[in-house]
Amino acid sequence: MPPAHGAGPIEWVISDAPADPSHASAIRRALAEWLSATAFTEQTRHDITLAVYEAVANAVEHAYRDRSVAGTMTVHAAYSATQGALQVSVSDHGTWQQPTPTPLRGNGIPLMTALSNDTSIDHTHRGTSVLMNSSV
Repeated sequence: MPPAHGAGPIEWVISDAPADPSHASAIRRALAEWLSATAFTEQTRHDITLAVYEAVANAVEHAYRDRSVAGTMTVHAAYSATQGALQVSVSDHGTWQQPTPTPLRGNGIPLMTALSNDTSIDHTHRGTSVLMNSSV
């Protein structure tokens, strides 16, 4: 359900989704639809969607690389219309893989950082969590 303008904080959660490409695409489409009712401009909504998709794609591609069965990921978004602020977290229960940028790959984290006001990544033995903040 899209957030209502003027409402208090509205949350959007996809919990324990399979970390696979088809679910990553579905999450991207659902987030874009949910964001359409926010006060963000079309360009900012696109930037947020792309940044979140990069975090989701990293969970799909890297978090469970050393496992025979893919794990899960959770995407949680909280939007406050009164504050004009959005916080999105993407988390998995996989193993952190140190980025090794190449000319064609490894640009996801810099892209997430560039497309949000603030990005942090926390990786522990329990998994990785990416937290991104954006404001109107």
